[in-house]
Amino acid sequence: MSEPTVSTGAPAKPQDENQSVVKAAGMIGVATFSSRVLGFVRDMVLAKLFGATPAADAFFVAYRIPNLLRELFAEGSMSAAFIPVFTEYHTLKSKQDAWELASAAFTTLLTIVTGITMLGILGAAGIVWLLAPGFHDDPARLEMTTLLTRMMFPYLIFISLAALAMGILNSLRAFAAPAFSPVFFNEPLRRRERRWRTFSVSC
Repeated sequence: MSEPTVSTGAPAKPQDENQSVVKAAGMIGVATFSSRVLGFVRDMVLAKLFGATPAADAFFVAYRIPNLLRELFAEGSMSAAFIPVFTEYHTLKSKQDAWELASAAFTTLLTIVTGITMLGILGAAGIVWLLAPGFHDDPARLEMTTLLTRMMFPYLIFISLAALAMGILNSLRAFAAPAFSPVFFNEPLRRRERRWRTFSVSC
């Protein structure tokens, strides 16, 4: 009497799924650790270049304004509303429907953040006046902050679209690019901070 054959194909899927989860978690952990290290190095470079100077105050205020809007449009309501719908479309409907939804979201987000960026550049002086009341008695610092705010506002467009793309990639289980994107963000930012030193000379 022959022994019954045992199929080993069924348990492979859960095992492969567990391995994928562990691999993705490890990748995200390494990327997060690398991003934090480079962020710490970035802060060290910033402190060395600026110190406690009016230029540093202007940089931090100007950098904070588009980041607040990024949290609202890119990493806030937009991601919370779009990603679950995209995942549902990709799972239950055709890929064409999912990519049409992504295209519509991309176009809508681009239109919104471009309009906000243009308004922000035009109204930078008023925004800085409201958010930095301590600069009212220092016209030079106020002017520098306004200039830096205008220069940094286009950052909102690119970081918002990047956040949308990262959400789509995470939905498709492509974790490498979204995980390592903060690493590639911190390194160029650290280099650019050396260029801001020219503003501290004029202050």
